[in-house]
Amino acid sequence: MKGAKRILRAGLLLALLPAAGCLSQHRSAVADVDPLGWREAAEVRFPNADTLAVCDLWLVVRYDAAFAGGPVDLEVTTVAPDSLRATEPFTLRLAPSRGPSPLLCDTAVLYRRRAVLRCAGDYRMTIRPCRPVRGIEAVGVTIEKSI
Repeated sequence: MKGAKRILRAGLLLALLPAAGCLSQHRSAVADVDPLGWREAAEVRFPNADTLAVCDLWLVVRYDAAFAGGPVDLEVTTVAPDSLRATEPFTLRLAPSRGPSPLLCDTAVLYRRRAVLRCAGDYRMTIRPCRPVRGIEAVGVTIEKSI
């Protein structure tokens, strides 16, 4: 009898483990850009349902060996579901990729700490370089619950 209960519990635990992955504490949205010369704005969208959660926003960048390193000046525009728009400059400080050219380097840089997304709906974030940048392949945002 004890063995049957133990097997039943183990089966239930194994069945519920994949569901726990759906309760992730972070969300990401990433857009591909031209690695030969990123000039155009990249727009990402992310839904928000929790208007009370305190979260950290990270800018995510994927780059390769063609990136020379150093600061990258950006213009970041965020549009809330109620059409409120905020545009601000932001400087990414990235180290050059040390690996061979086909290997990519993913980096997350803290953009906002303890932010509250007060509107429910889809947010849009546009990330645009102030001058062309070579070697960056994708940019986006990751949102994590603040601890």
